[in-house]
This record gives sequence, C-alpha cells and structure tokens, in this order.
Amino acid sequence: MQTNANLTENHSHIHASTEHQDPTTSLKQNMSTESKFKRFVEIGRVVLLKSGPFSGKIAVITEIIDHNRAIIDGSTTGVPRQSYP
Repeated sequence: MQTNANLTENHSHIHASTEHQDPTTSLKQNMSTESKFKRFVEIGRVVLLKSGPFSGKIAVITEIIDHNRAIIDGSTTGVPRQSYP
C-alpha cells in the first residue's frame, strides 16, 4: 500500500515526463505540397473545366483521389470519366 507522499511523488514524476504535443504537427511539417484545389471540393459538385481538351465544359466530381486530384464525369456534356487535373 502506498502512502499519500508516495502517490504525490509518483504523480509529479508522471506530469514532469509527459509532454503535450499536437499529433498533427509532424504531419503538417511533412506536407510540403500545396493543394491545386482552391475551393471547397466534395462529391457531386459541378465544375467548369478551365484547361485541357474539354476547356469550357461542365462536369461533376464523382470521386476524390487525393488533395490534388479528383475523378470527374460529364456524360451529358461530352466529358468522359477521367481524373482531373
């Protein structure tokens, strides 16, 4: 059985050795690439293509690949299902 003095000593040791770090800090430091998407992107959003052979046509975001790429489809406007950009 531990006395109150021992408990206090043990707790102060625990508090002294515990460091509070943001778990996303190392992730933020490792992410050096900037996203090509500048606006809020989600499945179902309508997009106007600004570059490539289908420039000026409308498509819909059907899947999100990563923070730089999405799969779009514009079957009614002649834009085939493809990754963009």
